[in-house]
Amino acid sequence: MTDSSLFRQQIRFVLKRISDNKKNLVPDTQNTDQNSGQTFEGLVLDEMISEFNLVEIEDLTTSQKKKIHPKATPKCRVFRGACKDGKTVYVLDLPKTTPDFIVVHPDEIKFIECKSIFSGSKTPKFNAGLNDPEKVRMTIYLTYKANDNVIVIRHGEQIITEEEAEALQEFADKMDAFSNALWKRLRAKLGRVKPEYAKRFEHLDVDLWKYSESLEEKALNLFDK
Repeated sequence: MTDSSLFRQQIRFVLKRISDNKKNLVPDTQNTDQNSGQTFEGLVLDEMISEFNLVEIEDLTTSQKKKIHPKATPKCRVFRGACKDGKTVYVLDLPKTTPDFIVVHPDEIKFIECKSIFSGSKTPKFNAGLNDPEKVRMTIYLTYKANDNVIVIRHGEQIITEEEAEALQEFADKMDAFSNALWKRLRAKLGRVKPEYAKRFEHLDVDLWKYSESLEEKALNLFDK
């Protein structure tokens, strides 16, 4: 077995265990002293800590974090552990950023995004979609649906095609131009207020977000590429 396949096998173990260990999950906006259930992101991080024997590295500068991965942010947490192939694994926990986690192995890098649906919505929203649709296609998405108590695993290539990604990028570029022009025209009236539009998209394929073993296996196979 090659080094990279050992790493991928461990990632698969983590993703599979997450589906079995969900309990008392709460939205991250409600994770307070009065409502101290585990968030979905917390569950995913705990499983990675367990699998790779991760230990948090504190007091790193932003520059040091970016040497691990250029998408590191000043406030991200960095964990270091080991793969079964003996190589070092880093996990970056990026708050308020997409993806939620970047898993860095010397031979490859994985993006993991966690989404939770605690409302009646049937599909998740994608906050990074209009910023970088290609990043969507590189990411594995773990979506916890509270009403059904299931976790749906999908890969970005199942979510958005290359043609859709190109069209989405064109939409974003034109919306940016329109927004800037509108801001300049209304700036005097807006005064101290600067509106911003949400750069995200909602998926319309409801069937894609129903639990499916075959679609989950396809997602994991795409993630292995």
